[in-house]
Amino acid sequence: MELNRTTRLVVAAVLLAAAFTGLLNQTLMVTAMPMMMHDFGISLSLAQWLTTGNVLVVGVVTPVSAMLYERFSTRALFLWSTGLFIAASVLGFVADNFWPVLAARLLQAVASGIIMSFAQIALLRITSPRRMGTVLGLYMMVVSAGPAIGPVMSGVMLEYLSWHALFGAGVLMMAVVFAAAVFTLPNIKAAREIAIDWPSFVLSFVGMGLFLAGISTVQEAPLVGVSMMVAGLLFVAWFARRQWSSAQPLLNLRLLKGATFRRMTVGVMLAFGVFLGTETIVPVLLESHAGRSGFATALVMLPGAVSNVIASPLTGRVFDARGLRTIWAWGSGITVVSAVALLAVSPASAPWAIAGAYLLRVVGTSVMSALPTARALKGLTGEDISHASALLNSLRQVAGALSNTVLVWAVAVVPDFTDGFRLAMAITAAATVVMVVVFARQARLDRMGA
Repeated sequence: MELNRTTRLVVAAVLLAAAFTGLLNQTLMVTAMPMMMHDFGISLSLAQWLTTGNVLVVGVVTPVSAMLYERFSTRALFLWSTGLFIAASVLGFVADNFWPVLAARLLQAVASGIIMSFAQIALLRITSPRRMGTVLGLYMMVVSAGPAIGPVMSGVMLEYLSWHALFGAGVLMMAVVFAAAVFTLPNIKAAREIAIDWPSFVLSFVGMGLFLAGISTVQEAPLVGVSMMVAGLLFVAWFARRQWSSAQPLLNLRLLKGATFRRMTVGVMLAFGVFLGTETIVPVLLESHAGRSGFATALVMLPGAVSNVIASPLTGRVFDARGLRTIWAWGSGITVVSAVALLAVSPASAPWAIAGAYLLRVVGTSVMSALPTARALKGLTGEDISHASALLNSLRQVAGALSNTVLVWAVAVVPDFTDGFRLAMAITAAATVVMVVVFARQARLDRMGA
């Protein structure tokens, strides 16, 4: 469907608002985790599933969303997914113990996974190829800004309200998007009949769920934890085998045959994993071990959230004009400096020092997330864009869930919290080094015209 400029702008605004709300919701519980641990009498390993479970489900649902986009009309799919998000948020708002809250978070994630992939695919379908970097910069601003702003917003709200208000905010924000879509969102494309490989969906969900739960369990019950991890990997291998051999895969892993796409996918996963894992651990440091309030934690994390909003669209514009090499140089530099700064952080550190280190981490990973996405999708058209977007989004979310689980384990496995925090930051520093090497390789190949 050909859209005029005004309609494209309206559609883009609605799509980005929906994606922002869903992604904001991913980390809205990060600052609330210490409160949840106290109210429900649960451990950090269990409480972190309010974020880890949400991120994991988004990653598992994302591949299905690419097929849902093709199978249903865009208007119907968007309204149903935003409606599901609202219903799940209502469930969380009225819940009074941990398990209904977790169920609400997982249902929100189902809706968010569809919305996030839907928004990226639809934006690319209505955008000129020469503007891809700029549009992806705006989209990555939402992808990065939503999770970055989540802890800040929840920290401010929890200073005056209970955690129930976090779900209430989700209801209100998505209800506004839903109402706007009812009146403004056209059908961008017609529905068409395609089969959805539901067994693959189950295999991926069970496999990743078992693997991550195994990491969380291994400290308290080593044999059970290792068994869960092995079983999870077997399910994931089964899932991968189905994708490689299927004529219409749920997740088109064959795209990874392309060396550039494969390298950039690794870059996306590392950048988002480092970002989300850091964002989960820093509020625990501030609230549970430095004695800061939720509001004080929000103030520490605010500069990072604001800077992210500025950096992401700028990254897209520079990529369109100058390519990968220019942004890679300063993006990797910021990321490396942030890794060193966070290794020096402890509960005794001054708030400004923690805020500065966190700001560098957010800006660096924001740049390093936008770059590989734009580079990986460059030159793709039609269904390849849909499948590539789904694959990138899915693996990014899986990396975020894995990072959360590993970093929480690192903090918990060491008796002293400061040492555990530094172990977690050392893991992110190692991931940062790998990420920089991956980008250096691609920048060199681009320069040589390979």
